[in-house]
Amino acid sequence: MVMQLVAEGTLDLDRPVSEYLPKPWAEYEKWKELGHDPRSKLITARTLLNHKSGFANYRLFNSGEKLQLFFAPGERYAYSGEGINLLGFVAEQVTGLGVAELMQKRVFDRFGMKRSSMVWRDHFAGNLAVGHAG
Repeated sequence: MVMQLVAEGTLDLDRPVSEYLPKPWAEYEKWKELGHDPRSKLITARTLLNHKSGFANYRLFNSGEKLQLFFAPGERYAYSGEGINLLGFVAEQVTGLGVAELMQKRVFDRFGMKRSSMVWRDHFAGNLAVGHAG
């Protein structure tokens, strides 16, 4: 979905994602800590897609559950679900649509993926697999 936005010229892989936001980091409750770190200007769609954002996997693993950069974006690889969430937020900002709706329209519907969704549907219950069991 993100690469479709890139192909359309809506997103640039190497433009700082903060430039796509209508407000500074500090005005977004979920991302406010980034406003205090100048390295946040190095976060691009490419660093987020490549898991080179500098974030931990999720902030809940940090003391105090604060979002922070552990290294400069682009410096090295470290898997980050937090970074993917940020990229989804940026996609929402530039399109005006929620990430679930974007994925449904641009990926699942487009490719005939009738049993795929970003949101739970009751008819999925018959195909549910639970990972990491006891």
